[in-house]
Amino acid sequence: MKKFLFCALFVCLFFLFAGNLSAFIKNHDNMKSTLESLRHGEAEYLAIFINYLKTEKSMDNYYGDVKRLTIGKYMKFIDGYPLSMLADEAKLRIAEFYDIVRQRPRAKRWLDDIIKNHPHDNRSVIKVYYTPAGDEYSYFELLPTEEKTAGWALFYRASWFPGKNNESRKADVKRILTDYQCNKKTIRLIKTSKTLKGGE
Repeated sequence: MKKFLFCALFVCLFFLFAGNLSAFIKNHDNMKSTLESLRHGEAEYLAIFINYLKTEKSMDNYYGDVKRLTIGKYMKFIDGYPLSMLADEAKLRIAEFYDIVRQRPRAKRWLDDIIKNHPHDNRSVIKVYYTPAGDEYSYFELLPTEEKTAGWALFYRASWFPGKNNESRKADVKRILTDYQCNKKTIRLIKTSKTLKGGE
């Protein structure tokens, strides 16, 4: 009888441990993919930007089509790296491109997304280095800044969507000046803009 109880206890412990081990491995894989999504994507993000510059330079007659193609690539990047530190930056690029191809209602959707979902994310900028002759790109570097991407999204929204009697514009400008004082360049642009200055 003792032997049977010992075997039963052993079998229960084995399945309990195996189940926990399986759950641990699954959680570990989920954590690993989450960390990869957080950390990686920088090379892919830069590749989209580099390809855009090269394509735009070689396809001057297809200006709008190049923009739309690039928008799709940034959307794919966001799907592939939803937790990337550059997801908010990709969303801002999409909004900028929609503005350029005169589809501002679509741009607004992305600006609203940034303001709601990325209020504290730092903005990154791409620094372009040229060859000594200055006629070709040498390499690119992604530099983090102290400015917040949401501050820029608010700036674009205030510029492009003033609202009835400028109410939306005033609210967005006020929020930038109150909550995003780290956005020095944005604030400087507000202070020098005739249309945005009234929102102070």
